[in-house]
Amino acid sequence: MEDLIQLVWKAGIAASVLMLVVLAGQRAGPVLAGIAMTYPFNVGVGSALMVMERSDAFMAGSGLAGFAGAGAVYVFLSGYSVAAARMGGFLRPWLIGIAAWLGLALIALRFEAGWPLAVALAIGGFVLGMAIIRKPPPTPVQPGERGQGSWAASIARAVVGGTTIAAIAVYSKEMGPAISGMALALPTMMSASLWILNRRFGDAFALEAVYRSRWALLSYSSFVLSMALLAEPLGGVQAMVASACIAAATSYLVFRFNRS
Repeated sequence: MEDLIQLVWKAGIAASVLMLVVLAGQRAGPVLAGIAMTYPFNVGVGSALMVMERSDAFMAGSGLAGFAGAGAVYVFLSGYSVAAARMGGFLRPWLIGIAAWLGLALIALRFEAGWPLAVALAIGGFVLGMAIIRKPPPTPVQPGERGQGSWAASIARAVVGGTTIAAIAVYSKEMGPAISGMALALPTMMSASLWILNRRFGDAFALEAVYRSRWALLSYSSFVLSMALLAEPLGGVQAMVASACIAAATSYLVFRFNRS
């Protein structure tokens, strides 16, 4: 019963955060939507929900696994982008992207990614994403325009994503730092965001958000890297706050870069 109560309130927090991505898309277009989609809400919310219950070493290990997972997230975006440009829609491109993510994640877990492998996977994924993800034709949906789909459907998708994040946080002790860190690197929030953006604003808008997220994903990478480096010397809570600030600064720099 206690786990169920924790799951409910943590899912509510995560789902609320996810809805901010929809509002970003509605108000500011694909540039800000891409940045909001890749800000470490996934791992950030998960870490915030875990940090008071897990040791500093656990949080550092989870951050290292998440950093290795950053490469897998780039692979996910690459697979989704290529498939969506050719097939359109959401489900089939998403399945291809998730299959690509799973392949790289299994490599990291199979070989118990330490710093050398984590760095190699993160850099390799980044290079692949930069090489493969291309700018799509101009999106027909401009900032502030109404997209397709109801808000009820968007909220339902946000709840699905939020519940997944909450479940990882609640059962992270049983999973251990490596699996829980990699699970938080599963592009749950990103998938739900793309689902929502594709439904409300169309294929072109979602692809533009993916293209803009190539650099914006550095925000996620900076968060998990900072957690891996700072959790033990500073403590979990302090490291999480510092990592969130570093990620926010990275997002701001990416926003200014994308606007130029």
